[in-house]
Amino acid sequence: MSPSLRFPEFTGEWEEFSLGEIGDSFIGLTYKPTDTVPSGGIIVFRSSNIQDGCIDYKDIVRVNKKVRENLITKNGDLLICARNGSSRLIGKNALLHRTDANQTFGAFMMVFRSDKNHFVHHLLNTKRYTSQVAENLGARINQITSSDLSSFRFFFPKDDKEMTRIASLFDLLDGRIAVQNRLIDRLQSLMKGIRHRIINEAKGKIVCLCEVSDIYQPQTISSADLTETGYPVYGANGIIGHYTSYNHEAEQVCITCRGNTCGGVNYTKSKSWITGNAMVVNVDRYQNIVSKRYIYHYLSNCDFNSIISGSSQPQIVRAPLAKFKIILPTVMQQYKIAHCLDVIQNKINVNSNILNLLIRQKQYLLRKMFI
Repeated sequence: MSPSLRFPEFTGEWEEFSLGEIGDSFIGLTYKPTDTVPSGGIIVFRSSNIQDGCIDYKDIVRVNKKVRENLITKNGDLLICARNGSSRLIGKNALLHRTDANQTFGAFMMVFRSDKNHFVHHLLNTKRYTSQVAENLGARINQITSSDLSSFRFFFPKDDKEMTRIASLFDLLDGRIAVQNRLIDRLQSLMKGIRHRIINEAKGKIVCLCEVSDIYQPQTISSADLTETGYPVYGANGIIGHYTSYNHEAEQVCITCRGNTCGGVNYTKSKSWITGNAMVVNVDRYQNIVSKRYIYHYLSNCDFNSIISGSSQPQIVRAPLAKFKIILPTVMQQYKIAHCLDVIQNKINVNSNILNLLIRQKQYLLRKMFI
């Protein structure tokens, strides 16, 4: 077999191997809370240290404990999440570099070690990999074992040069995607800082939200009714799918009122369905005194913790949200504030679209350049 898209200088069939035939896998270090130290010691990589396919050092645990040689990380190791309470995290992985070497990894993690990891790293982003992970998940425990990983089968080029060319291409794509993510993060930080300053310095009347908007929870729809095409559906996490109809003609501001993202603010597209997991703040009847975009930016800057109730299932109900106080400058000043913030928001949107195109390009190449 051979992939449908190749570099022109390479021909011939690819060969199928199990990962166990080309490398070794190791389950990580078991340690006790008493082994952890605030500084010094050795870093223990965990699932939270893999973010977007890269190693993230924001949440680090260190231990003072003797570690076996095969559990010391090396440049080129593949770190894999082998066990987790969430099944969707099983199999996520990152390639370790020189700066990540001479550390260790926890017992819920696994390392795969081979001289072909530069290529294998990208195999672990293919559908063939995710399907094999899904097939081997434990019935009662979300995990894959080292023997499971060793049994995973993939096709490899016979020519090492072809492997290197393919891996280098995807390295470039991953690098470009990482740059785009950093650019978006910086723009979002800029937006947060400028929005906070402008909103906090705004002068005007202090009013309750219910005085300038109609606040309500729309009718929800079953997740089984969602479709891939149609009108966008907004739930607790922004757009969650599509539907054959819509319950709002105009764009709306809505606040997530249930779940872990409770208090998140969205600005919906026109002709969309907003579910009961969001509270609509509809200012359509008050447009002579209120700018919809100003309300969106203002609420995006607010902390709703004071009106979120419930511990196991956080929620916002209508009564306290209706009494939530906001500062309302003159309508002309609102438009100026909104315009200033929209300029940055538009830059974020443009760069988010570029990111989505890069991700789609990578997904296409993963389908075409691997078997």
